[in-house]
Amino acid sequence: MRSPSRTISRYFPFLRADAPMIYWIIAVQVVVYLALSLIDLVCTLASPLRWWHVGSFLSFRPELSYLASHPWSLVTYILPHDSLLHLIGNMLLLWVLQRPVEPQLNPRRTIVLYLYGAVAGALGYLAGYYVGGALGLFILFPLELMGASSAILTLLTATLLLRYRGRTQGTASSTQDKSLWIALGLILLWGLLSYRNIGGHLAHAGGIACGALFALFLGRGIDMTAPLVRLIQRASPNRPTAPTSPEPPLPLSPEEEAILKKLRHSGYGSLTEVERAKLRLIGERTAHQS
Repeated sequence: MRSPSRTISRYFPFLRADAPMIYWIIAVQVVVYLALSLIDLVCTLASPLRWWHVGSFLSFRPELSYLASHPWSLVTYILPHDSLLHLIGNMLLLWVLQRPVEPQLNPRRTIVLYLYGAVAGALGYLAGYYVGGALGLFILFPLELMGASSAILTLLTATLLLRYRGRTQGTASSTQDKSLWIALGLILLWGLLSYRNIGGHLAHAGGIACGALFALFLGRGIDMTAPLVRLIQRASPNRPTAPTSPEPPLPLSPEEEAILKKLRHSGYGSLTEVERAKLRLIGERTAHQS
């Protein structure tokens, strides 16, 4: 007979302590959306003649005056969604991305890059609103921006570019790469067809640019997420402590140091099968020393 904890972890995998970070992101997004919907319902029952949408207090508007009084909206706009279908579409895309994204990055880097993508999407909308209007390219109304698609596109773009760079360095290609390119292509095609949502497309462009910059800088040894990742590590109460050993650790060979450097900069997915085997040997040796 299956235990209740095993049943719960099977149908609600984000409740596990070792659950992938993207599962936690999905859980937070869904819970916040349901909570906002419940508040809307209660407020409507209390005052039925008034239209309620409390998610608008978290949404972003492309106006400097609004940004000055609502600075949190640079990030919080990813929590509310226009509709249930909007939420389901974004969360399904996040679910698909979990398998290729987190091995390429890591949990803390994933959540930080997700937040970076949110800010980049809002700034893309803000810049497009002022620059596009000043140049006469298009006319935008300062409509509310909500939804997590720009942050999701940041993760998708960064993963695609890092995996592409890993293949050029000798990593075998994967069918996951094709599915990711197809997903990005469909999103861009939808953007071309739905020309009315210019503000949303500007936010998407900001998210894509953020993912591309992250991959470009990481390829040069600069991790944009490192400052916030270090902050999270310090604030984490359960962060692992370095094991103490009475014997000094054995020095790494230049080849082993190169593998570890490649792992830090490009992620596990960029390693070849030979490098992964050597990485396992390094881990086993370290475990024996501790």
